[in-house]
Amino acid sequence: PSAMDAVEAYDTVVADVDGALIHGPSGTLVPVGREGELRTYVVCRKRFDQTVVQQGLESGADILLESQPISADVQPNGVVVEDKTVSGLMDVHGPCLHSTFGMEVTLSKSLHLVQPLVSGFFPCNLGRTYV
Repeated sequence: PSAMDAVEAYDTVVADVDGALIHGPSGTLVPVGREGELRTYVVCRKRFDQTVVQQGLESGADILLESQPISADVQPNGVVVEDKTVSGLMDVHGPCLHSTFGMEVTLSKSLHLVQPLVSGFFPCNLGRTYV
């Protein structure tokens, strides 16, 4: 819910989720969450992605397609990412690095991170995380 509060893409919500049942291998059911207490949303992924991209563009973000991050260097004033693009290598400078949800594993592997970082947000300004 806090991520949705940040992007306010409520028109993309298909359903509210207050919990789940995990089915264990022995048949044991493990409940997660509490009935009536919102935990997350199910969204129309296409509409959600379009909304977030549009918000980024309206805020002045640059979107680099068909590229692969080679390295990322966190500096006091932001992050510098070396990207491999169809036209060669280029450095991209910005206040923070963010991958679209679902891409953080690919980005983490490309940058040789031990594990993906939470929610696709990567460290900025010497360990500070933008959300």
